[in-house]
Amino acid sequence: MKFIPVREAKAKLSEILRDTKKEDIIITCWGKPKALLQKLGEEDFEDYIISHSRKIRESIEESWEAYKRGEITSLDEIIKSKKKIEKV
Repeated sequence: MKFIPVREAKAKLSEILRDTKKEDIIITCWGKPKALLQKLGEEDFEDYIISHSRKIRESIEESWEAYKRGEITSLDEIIKSKKKIEKV
């Protein structure tokens, strides 16, 4: 893990982003950590979107509750739901 002051991060952003392939980078402001830069692959990005999207999480929770009640969702309903989520 590498610590970089915000002033340096502004001046060398491209180089710092390349460095995230090797290690995580903490951006500091006045010596205090303010942001974390990490390598982000496609799968990681999908996980991030799912975990940070309120609408997607709600849809998953609703589906899980319906499953526990023994309700079955048709493929057509899933596709319609997916189209609504993609508009997010």
